[in-house]
Amino acid sequence: MRKRPGSHSAEALAALLVACAFVAVLHTPAATQSPQKAVLVLIPLQRGSSVSMDIDGTIRTILNDGLAGRLDYYTEYLDVARFPESDYEPAVRDFFRRKYISQTFDVVVAPTNAMVDFVIKYRDELFPGATVVFAAGSPRSGPKTTGVVFPLNMKSSIDIAIQLHPDLRHVFVVSGVSDSDRVYQELAREQFRTYDGRLGFTYSSGLAMPDLLRRLAELPQHTIVYFLSFFDDGHGSKFDDLTALDRVVAVANVPTYVWLDTSEGHGGVGGSVLSVERVAGAIADVALRVLKGESPETIPVREIDPNIAQFDWRQLQRWGISESRLPAGSVVRFRQPSLWDRYKLYVIGATSVVVLQTALIAGLVVQRAKRRRAEVAVRESASALRQSFEQNQDLAGRLINAQEEERTRIARDLHDDVSQQLASVSIMLSGLKRNVAKPGSALEVEQTISTLQDRAATAAEAVRTLSHELHPSVLEHAGLVSALRRHCAEVEAHHQVNVSFSGGAEDLETLKPDVALCLFRVTQEALTNAVRHARASAIRVELMWTPEATDLRIIDDGIGFVPGEHAGSGLGLRSIDERVRLSRGEVTLESQIGQGTTLWVRIPHQVPCPE
Repeated sequence: MRKRPGSHSAEALAALLVACAFVAVLHTPAATQSPQKAVLVLIPLQRGSSVSMDIDGTIRTILNDGLAGRLDYYTEYLDVARFPESDYEPAVRDFFRRKYISQTFDVVVAPTNAMVDFVIKYRDELFPGATVVFAAGSPRSGPKTTGVVFPLNMKSSIDIAIQLHPDLRHVFVVSGVSDSDRVYQELAREQFRTYDGRLGFTYSSGLAMPDLLRRLAELPQHTIVYFLSFFDDGHGSKFDDLTALDRVVAVANVPTYVWLDTSEGHGGVGGSVLSVERVAGAIADVALRVLKGESPETIPVREIDPNIAQFDWRQLQRWGISESRLPAGSVVRFRQPSLWDRYKLYVIGATSVVVLQTALIAGLVVQRAKRRRAEVAVRESASALRQSFEQNQDLAGRLINAQEEERTRIARDLHDDVSQQLASVSIMLSGLKRNVAKPGSALEVEQTISTLQDRAATAAEAVRTLSHELHPSVLEHAGLVSALRRHCAEVEAHHQVNVSFSGGAEDLETLKPDVALCLFRVTQEALTNAVRHARASAIRVELMWTPEATDLRIIDDGIGFVPGEHAGSGLGLRSIDERVRLSRGEVTLESQIGQGTTLWVRIPHQVPCPE
């Protein structure tokens, strides 16, 4: 088949484009992806111990977070405390040479003295080009080497124990016989010399575990146990450090103090403990700076204080140690929540519900009580209204009867007295008219005229008395005092009763006419009641004026009565009460059977208008 012209050029162009794309694909990952950082951490303890897990977990987390996941992380657990033999180090070296023959590291982390010495000794052979980041009790130097220094402080826990136990006299130091145990024991002996002459120290090094436990169970008073480390006992038996601590605190009859924070939670009181997490964090921070590009020569070795005052709350309670005596800023762990802490939300919720229900019930009870009081008040008001209505009806009937009786009395007085007098005068005038025409009747006419004068005067007096009873004109012309004095005299004269009156203040003459009329009518009614019903033999009327009110008091020595029983039956008393009420005054009535009656009326001078 013949190819079209130009087909070779198109095929060549396509092949060139594919080749370029393939080259671009090959070079793109190398240009965009950052390489991982390889880190080896050497831990001197066995895998699974609490210290190993704290070191490994803290360093791994900080580096992984700081590098955003670009971490190639390795950990080796050398367990040098249980393998102190001289040929163990060469064996580890040979193992690392074969294991990491094709692996290079950016940083090797050595967190203890033994590990940093091992790495520096074999760095060129095992870890060429790697930076060494260490944590040790004393500084280390060398190319591409940096880290932190944390001198072990064994005595600070003793200082706290002295503070918590002022009567402390002896310290029983628990320590094993392994090389690591001996290192810690020698360091402790050196630091504890400052207490010579003040505290006695006993070291358990060389004792077998059963002998040690017997000694711990019989320690004298004023003693504490100080747990250093215990990997091997005097009979060659090996122990995990925390397992040995568990057995120690189980039998010790005095408090146990520790110097490492990972020992807490196993029965020790605590103390000034070394924070493994704080040391591991400081190493990780330095390693991260190196991995991010800083030169180790520019990062100075710095000293840190990894100790913190930390205590087990359960042991404080067990040994009766008050938290108030702990150093300021102390951390108290393993605090068991109280019943309040455990059930606080439930208690608050239940209490709120109970309070709410109680409030609702109380509100309902109060509402019910108010409703009952209102119902009682309504019933009482209805009863009072009924009684008042009945009394008003009775009063209206009595007023009509009284009005008719008064009209009858006036008519009788006019008919029996005035009318008879006038009729007699008329007859006598007719007789006088006839006698005047008779001769010699002058004497008889003179007698008749004299009789007419007497009859006319008697009729005039009857009319005047009747007029005075209907409306006392003397009250308008002479004033209240004169009217009352005259009326008392008339009652005394007509009824043969001793009536005395007192009240001569000039200010009484300035009373308003309606008030004066009220007081006069009250006196009239009271004197009538005393004469007709009380059968009094002596009555005293007192009229007094004060700047605030006018007081009228009427006292009799009559038979008396019970006020409550006659409050609604007497028209006179109701009339008195209504008159005084219209004048904005008040009436007080006191009476006892056989001891007379006292009526006291008080009318204020200026009474504010009701709203």
